[in-house]
Amino acid sequence: MKDVVFDKKHYTSAINNRCLTILEHVPKENFGGKSMLEIGAGVGLPGGFFENLGCTVTSADGRAENVKEGKVRFPNRQWFELNFEKSDLSEIVAGQKYDYILCLGLLYHLVNPEKV
Repeated sequence: MKDVVFDKKHYTSAINNRCLTILEHVPKENFGGKSMLEIGAGVGLPGGFFENLGCTVTSADGRAENVKEGKVRFPNRQWFELNFEKSDLSEIVAGQKYDYILCLGLLYHLVNPEKV
């Protein structure tokens, strides 16, 4: 595995805190057997948190190097490289229904976050 910014202590701590905050609103038992679309996944660490709760995660990120590293870390997960500014997410959705959509840390990178 490649050491990336997502492995830095401040980042892993922030991911954990964000995921724990979600669990304050949605009981962890609600994720077992469910599906999740993780957009702006980075290398997929937040999705990994929910995989550990029994969720099936599909991940997408705009950077090829993140997707490549994510496939190494989470080889059983479906991955997409996607420009969120230009795509309507139809490539990912393609008739698939997701129980949850996880979007942590993506919107502030976008020129037009409202569109996404």
